[in-house]
Amino acid sequence: MAAEIVNNNYNSGNRSIESAIERIRLPISQQQKTVFVCNGCCCGHEEKGNPSVNNLLFMRLLNGEKNLKIEQPYCLGPCREANVIKVNVKDNNAGTHPRDRDKNYWFRRINTEQDVKDVAEFVKNPRNLSSNLRDKQMWFR
Repeated sequence: MAAEIVNNNYNSGNRSIESAIERIRLPISQQQKTVFVCNGCCCGHEEKGNPSVNNLLFMRLLNGEKNLKIEQPYCLGPCREANVIKVNVKDNNAGTHPRDRDKNYWFRRINTEQDVKDVAEFVKNPRNLSSNLRDKQMWFR
């Protein structure tokens, strides 16, 4: 299953996500991953002073990646941190609590081509987080 873009014009409404970089137990090829590329009121809107989001680069870098879906929800928030990306990794063998099996990683200010490349590499191998993305990671409690 190759990467595909799904454009959902809705607000996910879930802003109390805890994110943690932890060891993922399943082999990477068995994980289900979703990349949410904000396409809302601020992210990617150059007329509001924000850099555009390079969706074509995401597609090119993630083409052929198994168990991956790319979605474009209307707004992920927080808008002051545009451009916002959320990566969800589902690992059904990672413990008994749903929080252990469903990890969300939030990144802010994904504004350059290098940022997009770093996110794509992280999606391919969530065990490796570049220092660039580590600085851009957001934490919600």
